[in-house]
Amino acid sequence: MRMHLGSMPKSRCKALLACVSLLLTATSSIAQPEKVTFRSLESIASFAQALSQWAFVMVGGSVLVILHRSYYRPYQLLVRASSAFFLFTGWISLGLSVYFGIRTQEVSLAYLAFPNNSIETSIAKMNRDVGHQIHFMQAGLVLLLVWLMSALGWWVFNRGAEPKSPEG
Repeated sequence: MRMHLGSMPKSRCKALLACVSLLLTATSSIAQPEKVTFRSLESIASFAQALSQWAFVMVGGSVLVILHRSYYRPYQLLVRASSAFFLFTGWISLGLSVYFGIRTQEVSLAYLAFPNNSIETSIAKMNRDVGHQIHFMQAGLVLLLVWLMSALGWWVFNRGAEPKSPEG
């Protein structure tokens, strides 16, 4: 059974039109970007700084695990080499994340020093650098997670493991 708009009661038509206009108003207000200000630059720089701080915490934590006195050191060369590979590539990835975080903050400072630059251009550069920073942070997290899980697996399943002596 088909229903035409003309056959609907007026109260339903008004309610339907009100819902449609409300939806159109809501979507048009969402689609319009807010005005870009220096506050936007500050927010992006603050986020980049927080990510850099987390990268330093992760590198420091992994170094602490290695330098801890009761760290179990594998004797097999293959296990040691794979552990070193994941650890060092994770550190490199986190280092690149910090680098792009610093670049993001540099763009914010450059806009302060040279305000004749376009704020839209500055935000585009910052978005690109923060995107790279997040990408390298995620890669570093995955690599350090693989290192940690493989070290934990080796420690759990290796029966003859001896702790590393304090002398080396």
